[in-house]
Amino acid sequence: MTKRLMLAAAIAVSGAMGLGFPGAADAQAPAATPAPAARPADAERPQLTPEQQAAARQRFRETFLAQYDTNRDGTVTRAEYDAVRDAVFRRTDTNGDGSLSEAEYVGEYEGRLRAEYGTREIDETFRRQITQASRRFESIDRDRDLSISRAEYDAVASRTFNRADANRDGVVTEADWAIQPPNTHP
Repeated sequence: MTKRLMLAAAIAVSGAMGLGFPGAADAQAPAATPAPAARPADAERPQLTPEQQAAARQRFRETFLAQYDTNRDGTVTRAEYDAVRDAVFRRTDTNGDGSLSEAEYVGEYEGRLRAEYGTREIDETFRRQITQASRRFESIDRDRDLSISRAEYDAVASRTFNRADANRDGVVTEADWAIQPPNTHP
């Protein structure tokens, strides 16, 4: 092996290790973003029957309309949707730092769930839903910095609205619910 080839190999190896040569440390790759928490494999997730899927879609539809149809006309415009999402973000950001911690995000959901439960005893379904809220937090926190930025929050909102607005006219109506495939969840 020639001296030149050996020197090139030594520089390459030391650069990869961040050793000794000017600029070698600069050539290192940036620190990797931590991998997302492990999620249950699809095989571990319960598979819903067509009837359960239909019931879940109906609950989603009812919840979507109840939350976002502020003028109660049976439709949800993008402006209605965004106004509600904005109010929820501001209310959930209890420390006012412009992002949501897991405690803020899950706490807001838990508060709504407790209100829905009323005087019913907290059960396994409640606990599973709180666990699911933590998983949603992890999924929304795309940069894995342990907070949901406004941009991350808004990106999820856009995806959710766009999936519900099946005909892409900017308004979620009965027509959108009618054309959603039965096994999808907006």
